[in-house]
Amino acid sequence: MLHNDVGLGGFMTVYYRGPAGTVTESHFVTHAPDGSAYDLNDLRNIMRVRRRGPRFAAVLAAAVAVILAGVAVGWLMSDMGSLLVVLVAVVAAVFVLRLASPVYTLRADHRDQPVELYSTRDKVDFERVCRNLERALEDLRPA
Repeated sequence: MLHNDVGLGGFMTVYYRGPAGTVTESHFVTHAPDGSAYDLNDLRNIMRVRRRGPRFAAVLAAAVAVILAGVAVGWLMSDMGSLLVVLVAVVAAVFVLRLASPVYTLRADHRDQPVELYSTRDKVDFERVCRNLERALEDLRPA
C-alpha cells in the first residue's frame, strides 16, 4: 500500500512501513538500533536468502526424542493416559520444531559493501518487504 508522507522536500512516497523499517521512493531505512538508511540508487546484487538455524539438526533430534519418549511412556500407561501422553508429546515436538523455523534474510551490496537489510522468521512480512522494495526500485529506474 502506498502512502504519501511529508518529507523535508515535500511529499515522499512510502512503499512499506513495518517491523523491517521503511521503504520510500529513495531509501530503505532499517529499524535497527543504528537506523541505517540505504539509498536505493546505491543498492546492487540484492539477494533473498533462506537458511535454517545452526541448531536445526539438534532441534529436530529433540523433537523426535520427545515423541518417542511420549509413545514409550504412553505404552506403559492405561489407554486414556497413553493417549494424553502421546498428545502432549506431539504438541511439545511441534513447539520444539517451531524454534527451528527458517530465517529469511535480505542482503545487498551498498556502495560496494555487503549489508544485511532485513532478517526475520516471518515469511509473510519478509515477502511484503521484498515486494515493496522491488516496486520502489522499478519506479526509481527509468523504463
